[in-house]
Amino acid sequence: MISVIMGIYREKPEILSEAVYSLLKQSYQDIEIIAILDDPDNIQLQNVMQDIAAADTRVHFYVNETNMGLTRTLNKALTLSQGEYIARMDADDISLPERIKTQLEFLHDQNMDIVGGNLQMIVEDGNPIYSIRKLPSKSKGIKKGLRYGQVIPHPTWLVRKEVYQSLGGYREVPQAEDYDFLIRAILQGYRCGNVPSTVLKYRMTTSSVSRSGLYKQYQCMRLLSHNYRKRRATTMDQINVLKAQVPNHEKAKRYCEANILLNQLLSQMEAGTYIRMLKPGVKLLFKSPSYLDKIWRFFRLSQLASRDY
Repeated sequence: MISVIMGIYREKPEILSEAVYSLLKQSYQDIEIIAILDDPDNIQLQNVMQDIAAADTRVHFYVNETNMGLTRTLNKALTLSQGEYIARMDADDISLPERIKTQLEFLHDQNMDIVGGNLQMIVEDGNPIYSIRKLPSKSKGIKKGLRYGQVIPHPTWLVRKEVYQSLGGYREVPQAEDYDFLIRAILQGYRCGNVPSTVLKYRMTTSSVSRSGLYKQYQCMRLLSHNYRKRRATTMDQINVLKAQVPNHEKAKRYCEANILLNQLLSQMEAGTYIRMLKPGVKLLFKSPSYLDKIWRFFRLSQLASRDY
C-alpha cells in the first residue's frame, strides 16, 4: 500500500477537494491518504475533509490542536501512515491519473528509493502557465544536480518508507526541509530519480510567488548545497545560526520581485510571445543578484538533465 501524506492549511475548499479527488481517482487504487489540517479554527475545511472521509475509507483526516507548521505536520503524518511507500502532495496540487502507477513501476524497474517527476505549473484557476520538463532522471544526474539545488520536486515524491525511518523524517529547515532530506538520503547511499514525464500539476498562487520566506529559502539552499559539495550534511547548529540571522528586508523584497518577473518570463516563453519577454527579462537582470545566482543554478540543472545521466 502507498500512503499519501498531505498537510492542509488555508486552501480554498474547491481546490482542496480537487487535490484529494485527483488521488482517489488514481489508476493505482491501493492507497491511503493521511491528511492533516494545520489550522484548527478552519471549520470550513474540516467539513470538506470530513465529508470526503465519510464517503471513502481510504481518507484519514486529522486536525492539529495548534498550528505546528508543515515540517512537524508531515512528520506526524509519517507516524500515522501504514503503507510500504510514502507519496507526497500539497493540498492545492493535482496528481495526474497515472502518477502513482507510473512512479511505482519506475521505482521498481530502476531500483530506486526516492522518485519524483516533471511538473506542469498552473495558476489558481487551473490554467497552465509553463512546464518543468528538464530534470535529471537517473541517480548519477541527481547526485550531480544536488550541488546546485533541489532536483526532485517535493510534491511529486514517492519514497520507500524505510528511507524516512532511517533518516528520522524531516528536519526543521526553513522552506527547504525537502532539499535537506534529499541530501541526507543521497549521502546515506539511497538511490533517487525522476520519471521522465509529467506527473503533477503544481498550482502557483499569488502568495507562493511573492512570499517573504522565499529569500530565507534561498539562503538555506545555499548553505545546504555548500555543505553537500563537501560531501557532508548541514548540521542543525548551522541551520539554527541561519534562522537567527536578522533578515535583510530590502534584499528579500527584491528577491521576491525577481521571482514574479521570472514567472512572467516563463509564462510568455511557454505561450511563444517572445517580444513580451523583453521587458521582464531586462528588469530581471538588475533586480536581484541573489536571484540571478538561482537562475544560474537552474541553468546548470537543465544542462545535467540534457545529458540524460
